[in-house]
Amino acid sequence: LAMAAPSPPKRGRGCLLSSAVMDKETLRKLCKEQRGYTLPELNERLYLHAQSFSKIQNLDEYANVKALWLQSNFLSKIEGLSHMTNLKVLHLHSNRISSLEGLECLCNLDTLNVSINILHNLQGIGRLKNLTNLYV
Repeated sequence: LAMAAPSPPKRGRGCLLSSAVMDKETLRKLCKEQRGYTLPELNERLYLHAQSFSKIQNLDEYANVKALWLQSNFLSKIEGLSHMTNLKVLHLHSNRISSLEGLECLCNLDTLNVSINILHNLQGIGRLKNLTNLYV
């Protein structure tokens, strides 16, 4: 029985890197490990930091989350958060984000950390009327 060779890991800054997929099973597992709830709608905090995620996805069921930790991943784009209108705190520092596009629907956002990224500008930040803490 022949098996396909695994795809080679990504390289970055002289070390081997591989990205993980933010799928529903992984999200539930992380919630359980972090003493959260396995039922997504019950979680108000979601700890997804340092998981090697390259894309924000499959968070639709987590609409009640008020604080989200996504720092220290491989994220290059802010996406998949438009339904999270209850979000007040968002940690996106230590990623590869170049633009703040994708935050416009987060009308309750109070705290945003986007430090240690490759931001070109802060365009669109003025739309976040409740933002009182910005870390760049």
